[in-house]
Amino acid sequence: MKIFIALFYTVFLALLFGGLIATPTGLDPFSVAGVVGVASLFIPSMTGCLVMAIDISELKTELGDYFRQHKREIVRKLFQKTVTMMFMTTKSSAKGQWAMSEGQIGSVVQPFQKDFTPKGDPKFVPNLIQNRRHKVDIKFVPDDVEDSWLAFLYDEGLKRSDMPITKYIVEQLVIPRIAADRENKIIGKGVFKAVVPGTPGEPEDGVDGFLKVIDDGIAAGKINEVSLDPLTPANTFDAVEEFADAIDEVYQDESMPIFMSKKNYKNYHRDKRNTHGQDPSFKKGDDNVDFTENRLVSLPSMSGSDTIFATPKINFIRLIDKIDQITSLNLEQEDRKIKVFGDWWEAPGFGIDEAVWASSPTAGSASVSGS
Repeated sequence: MKIFIALFYTVFLALLFGGLIATPTGLDPFSVAGVVGVASLFIPSMTGCLVMAIDISELKTELGDYFRQHKREIVRKLFQKTVTMMFMTTKSSAKGQWAMSEGQIGSVVQPFQKDFTPKGDPKFVPNLIQNRRHKVDIKFVPDDVEDSWLAFLYDEGLKRSDMPITKYIVEQLVIPRIAADRENKIIGKGVFKAVVPGTPGEPEDGVDGFLKVIDDGIAAGKINEVSLDPLTPANTFDAVEEFADAIDEVYQDESMPIFMSKKNYKNYHRDKRNTHGQDPSFKKGDDNVDFTENRLVSLPSMSGSDTIFATPKINFIRLIDKIDQITSLNLEQEDRKIKVFGDWWEAPGFGIDEAVWASSPTAGSASVSGS
């Protein structure tokens, strides 16, 4: 039925435009109409714009079918690691808390004797990382989505069959927005706030991000604080070397990133270039901190922060739920709108505070979090 309706409108509009174009130019109206009609067959976006608006109930059904048919791939893309999470170790719990089971162990070797004389009882100093639940509620107007979809097809030179509107909604509207919020607002900058019933919160309200965890750990005297002068474009190189030297010697032979914002990462390299750019051994853009096993890593999640920190990957934790990962997205229709929603569990933290070194200008104003 939709095909006949589309064909009727195409012919009608072709005759209409043919008449409008032919009258002032003296051309044959039917010839012009034929050209317009044929053109509409080869320019899908023209027909899509002229023929009809999206049927919202059909779109909801098509989206539901798309979710079911591509469930595994959608879940993989929704829950894939962001830039920061690539440097974290993923652990799972069941809707609650998680603590590292491996502790720090003292010396265990002793002179031989027949009797069993245990020594070096494990010294466990793990953190209890609290998992937190997040959700996504997205509402959109299909007619508005159609406009952006057609523009996307035009910009990318794609056919409708290459990127159906259902795939466009999921891959261009839903997944990127969730990934951006997880990286830029949640994993690093989150500060947990209790939910106000009936009032939507911000992405960063759902959990304490690792920057807040660092500030709390310094305030509690557990994370190793490295005191540095305020960072400037002219001192970042020296500050990073000073920071690397402050890491305990036990960890200085371990390959360990030093994390910072993109701004300070650029300032480090520019400062190093300005200071040592004429040295024969100078390597432009070398991320390795000289004479250490440390290398610089800039994280999008740290934008706007002057915090610098380092910890082994095994100690930088991303906690998920082994049961309640995003298993699907749900759909509801509301008048002329479609709602997409789902939820999952995720939280950052450190297994052992004593294996974290950090310089944070905001630590002094931080209060110990109870989350």
